[in-house]
Amino acid sequence: MGKYIGIILLILIGFCFNSCTAFNQYSKFNKVQNCGEDNIFLCITNDSLKIKYQSFGGFDFANDSKEYKKLKVGKKPKFKNILLYGKSKVIDTDYYILIDNQEKKPGFVYKDTIINKIPITVAVSDSSNKINKEFLLQGLQISEE
Repeated sequence: MGKYIGIILLILIGFCFNSCTAFNQYSKFNKVQNCGEDNIFLCITNDSLKIKYQSFGGFDFANDSKEYKKLKVGKKPKFKNILLYGKSKVIDTDYYILIDNQEKKPGFVYKDTIINKIPITVAVSDSSNKINKEFLLQGLQISEE
């Protein structure tokens, strides 16, 4: 009997670790492709949410906790309900696209919007220069596809 209880506990603990993630369930539907004039930008689309985000090239992205850890950013993300995390060593900045964000942490600038009745926030690290911040904050739009 004790053997079965141990197995059940292991299954429950495993389920908790897999479901307790900072990334939103829709993040797995993100697709990245080159876009813009001469394909110098990256466009991230999420057909499930019908959104598109235009970013600079040279960013590495994370759509889940495992990818986030590979980027060696830190032990855990600074936010919850993350749709996308982007990091660039070239321009020394990072950003988060968040769904239904409730926190405004220091060290970031924010732009909130509602697309298809979903509150979405772009949070760009304050270390980025003004032009890069403005570009990254304006990158979110409704997907036409």
